[in-house]
Amino acid sequence: MRFFARLRSHLQSLLHRRPLDADLNDELRNHLEREIESNIRAGMTREDARYAAHRLIGPTVQYQEECRDARGTVLVENIARDLAYGMRSLRMNLGFSFIAIAALALGIGSSAAIYSVARTVVIAPLPFPHADRLVQVQIASRKTSELANWAPLFDVSEWRGRNHTFEAIAGYTFALLDLPSDPPAALYGARITQNLFPALGVAPALGRNFLPEEDRPGRGQAIILSDSLWKTRLGADPNIVGKTIRLAGQPESEEYVVVGVMPASFNFPLTIPTAVNPPTRQMAYWLPLAKDPSRRDQPTFVIPIGLLRSGLQLAKAQNDLGTVAAARTGIPGQ
Repeated sequence: MRFFARLRSHLQSLLHRRPLDADLNDELRNHLEREIESNIRAGMTREDARYAAHRLIGPTVQYQEECRDARGTVLVENIARDLAYGMRSLRMNLGFSFIAIAALALGIGSSAAIYSVARTVVIAPLPFPHADRLVQVQIASRKTSELANWAPLFDVSEWRGRNHTFEAIAGYTFALLDLPSDPPAALYGARITQNLFPALGVAPALGRNFLPEEDRPGRGQAIILSDSLWKTRLGADPNIVGKTIRLAGQPESEEYVVVGVMPASFNFPLTIPTAVNPPTRQMAYWLPLAKDPSRRDQPTFVIPIGLLRSGLQLAKAQNDLGTVAAARTGIPGQ
């Protein structure tokens, strides 16, 4: 009986995913508003009340991700999207599809022997020069000890300026823009802090990285393209750097100046939260985050990435950030 009850619950989650997501969004929004009103009644200004509520509740996208995982349908949804994307790709080039299927049929017998080697040599290592020093910075809840991947940009800026163990602390979030075409093409990318690519140890194959002034509010109209977008949508124009392209979807601007093109082998981030769930894992472009880290009334949440100083152990960095957090909040070990 328990098996059938769980099966019925999973089927309902699959068939009624949008209404369930809408209910979840409403519940999270109402919870945030109640927390803000409670803080105001406690004597806070509305700006401080909103910031404190965001700090307490955290980024809603993480809770959406956890709730979808709890429904037990994320794997099925991801497989369905991957299959649909694969079928569309196969239909676009039938000749290549037949060749690919034949190659799979010939190679499948030896794949088991090859995979164990490929995982060690190709898949497991991060494709960055200082991979052994790159870490994802997470926030641990004092009440539950649960780890949060997302952090307010205000906190990331504080860590960056006051720590003694990281060579760099950067952050990123996600973006969705439309390339005007017939039909319009939805392009997934990332918004990054100006120091992210230098922290990863990578640079554009064409052009340059973002400048510090391009990562300021109102100045986020620079764009770095992926090699795939440059070749498939922009004709691999060797003179693309300095030209303006149109991408719709942001109220600030629809025109972006190309400042660089990344190498063909580059992609970041390598893992994507299930709540974001784009149809492809390859990012098409990167934009400056261009947000004010001092804004508490409407905090921006990012996923922080840190580059440890050479020779330092992770435990020392954890203690260092804990000291930075405690100095600002007055709560040891936050």
